[in-house]
Amino acid sequence: MPAAASAQPFPVNAAGVTNGHWHLNSRDIEANKKIFVAMGGTAIKTGNFEIVRFPGVLVYLNQAAWRDAGQRRHASGAW
Repeated sequence: MPAAASAQPFPVNAAGVTNGHWHLNSRDIEANKKIFVAMGGTAIKTGNFEIVRFPGVLVYLNQAAWRDAGQRRHASGAW
């Protein structure tokens, strides 16, 4: 197993998998933060970043207004 890169915020699990972080573009950061905190996350602010921390993953909430349906694809490939 290769050593973890210094940019990896979380160690790998028993299967050798780690997630790290997601970037979520949102029209309403406060509403999204409320949902993620209700799901068990912890809201933190680091500099200009609004983040919700879960065990093994950080969710970065970015302010963004959607212009059309073609922009709604998440970076993970989910629609």
